[in-house]
Amino acid sequence: MLLFSRFCDINRKILMFALVLTVLIFTAPSLISGESTEKIISFFNSSSKKKVNISMREFLYGCVAAEMPASFNEEALKTQTIAILTYFLKKNGINEVLSLNGGECCISNFCFRPIDEMEKYWGKNFETYKNKIEKAVDAVYGKVLYFGDELATTFFHSSCCKKTVPCKLAFVQDLSYLQSVDSPEEPKKFKVEVEKSKLKKILKEKFKDKEFGKKLDNTDAKDWIKILEKTDYGYICKLGILGHKMKGSEFRNLLKLKSATFTINYNSEKKLFEIETSGYGHGVGMSQYGANEYAKMGWKYDEILYHYYPGTKIKDM
Repeated sequence: MLLFSRFCDINRKILMFALVLTVLIFTAPSLISGESTEKIISFFNSSSKKKVNISMREFLYGCVAAEMPASFNEEALKTQTIAILTYFLKKNGINEVLSLNGGECCISNFCFRPIDEMEKYWGKNFETYKNKIEKAVDAVYGKVLYFGDELATTFFHSSCCKKTVPCKLAFVQDLSYLQSVDSPEEPKKFKVEVEKSKLKKILKEKFKDKEFGKKLDNTDAKDWIKILEKTDYGYICKLGILGHKMKGSEFRNLLKLKSATFTINYNSEKKLFEIETSGYGHGVGMSQYGANEYAKMGWKYDEILYHYYPGTKIKDM
């Protein structure tokens, strides 16, 4: 019995040695060369005309720093990290060559703030905010959102008007995890005035037929635009413009409005349209300000994500 025990012990040691040796054989080349398993993204900096390589982690530091206020709760910053990484992989893949124009600029649907720009932007808060964002990113690095067997389309926006917008109203897709859900933030409000002559020019360029142009010239400006359909929280689904129908999101893009939740009135004395919008962005998916409010209430990052993207599941990349 003692001999059998020693024999088993020797076998265990041989197996352990073989396992360690196998690990060393497969990892030694990368250890010797200093290679990292960190994923690398290649950027073409159109200012310096040079290709820049940064790690995915550094990419996320810069994106979160540009997309969400660093003063936000850490749990909100974690949700932003996961939403960005998921959308990036869904939209672009891992080997996309992207354009970085210097400073804070849009990179394939995202804004990115390099570290030197962070220092200029945050000033005396640079170290505090930089460490805070790095801590949040590191805590959830590699986690992404799935819906079933596919990466989710994690749209996000700045703020909405108490409820998010169903995907089908703002975009073409109708995704079950991008429907209207409650959002607790107070919506940002913006006022804009558009001169009658300017709107007439924009509409004539949009609808090029001569009959429409005649209607514009011969119709009182207060009757140009009619709201045909809107949600109970004020999002404009559809409007009519002298016989033409247009989605609220399309009208928003046409006039570069902050959101498609708006009211519009014509001031005949000043000959201009007065538009007040509520919220900031397309309103689909996660509201950044709403995520921060939930985080301040004690919600964790996964609870916030599951609220804004119902039916999804967090998995490792």
